[in-house]
Amino acid sequence: MNLLKTGLCAFLLACCSVFSAQAIPVQWTLQNVTFDDGRTATGSFIFDEDTSAYSAVDIVTSGSNGARYTRVQSTSVLIGTGFTALSDTGGGSPTGETLLTLGFASPGLTDSSGSVILLQFVTIEEICRNPGCTGGATPFRQLIDSSAPTPSVSATPVPLPATAFLLGAGVLALFRIKRGSRLVM
Repeated sequence: MNLLKTGLCAFLLACCSVFSAQAIPVQWTLQNVTFDDGRTATGSFIFDEDTSAYSAVDIVTSGSNGARYTRVQSTSVLIGTGFTALSDTGGGSPTGETLLTLGFASPGLTDSSGSVILLQFVTIEEICRNPGCTGGATPFRQLIDSSAPTPSVSATPVPLPATAFLLGAGVLALFRIKRGSRLVM
């Protein structure tokens, strides 16, 4: 019985620590993102609220001038919060590469599920004009706000890690072993 109580306490402690650790990076997915020329952006990225870091960027814009974005260039945007990603063409200097800037409406992204609206005059795709990507480059695509439904990013809750289920299965196995040994006695 003591082994069962210890195992049950360990399982409950592990579950509680898993639920309190929900502030882990969350994958956000673009939804309904249409630019002023009718082309679209699709894909996702991961955001960690604790470090304000963006990672695993994988966004594609459609069309002949479209690009794939995989590298975060900057986390500074004109209004609100967001990031600028560089196209997947590689190379040292970003000059001449396309940039995609995503701006998020307040309160911005978190580590929980939900939806956040993209800002119209901040979410743009443009060409980097110099090594620092500064100098007010003219956007060649801008998010349109008149599309329905509203352009946004959304996240879903992260499922309970498999380790908690494995721990639970281990406790159940211990319980059955303990119960089985009672029957033999």
